[in-house]
Amino acid sequence: MVDNLNRPEARNDVDELKQATERLTKTEQMFNVAAIKSFDLSEREMEIITHLSKGMSSQEIANEMFLSRHTIDTHRRNIHTKTGTKNTIELLNLLRTT
Repeated sequence: MVDNLNRPEARNDVDELKQATERLTKTEQMFNVAAIKSFDLSEREMEIITHLSKGMSSQEIANEMFLSRHTIDTHRRNIHTKTGTKNTIELLNLLRTT
């Protein structure tokens, strides 16, 4: 079993898991977790919200995530629909930890 962990694929899986854990921890520090759960936001939507909280534009987020701007804009519309917000400031204020 230990030998399997030394395979490059296993190391990639471990690195990916560490990165996902770090992203989740950062998200929990920035936002009210109960609010996030109540809106049923996906991990991808939370990733976009985290980028938005850093002041990034849709194009900058698209470049960072290797997605099209159209895809980011679609996610943003879905986020606003789920949360009932009209703009990014309203969204971030709603989700911020107080």
